[in-house]
Amino acid sequence: MKDMLLVVTFDEDDKSTSNNHIYTAVYGDSVQPGSVSQNAYTHYSLLRTIEDTLGLGTLGQNDASAAPITGIWR
Repeated sequence: MKDMLLVVTFDEDDKSTSNNHIYTAVYGDSVQPGSVSQNAYTHYSLLRTIEDTLGLGTLGQNDASAAPITGIWR
């Protein structure tokens, strides 16, 4: 799985609370095994991370201001 990244996200948001937690697992050779981030991220953060990693521009929407995922990479 060299240079591959698998992302699994479970989104069961009921849209009635602002402190909703969404489980996301990231697996690949660039991920530090056993790492956990305590930072708050959104789906736009995942998109921004992918855009940055591939050297792509943003879509100019919410991804442009989203913080990329950090602290889990080798």
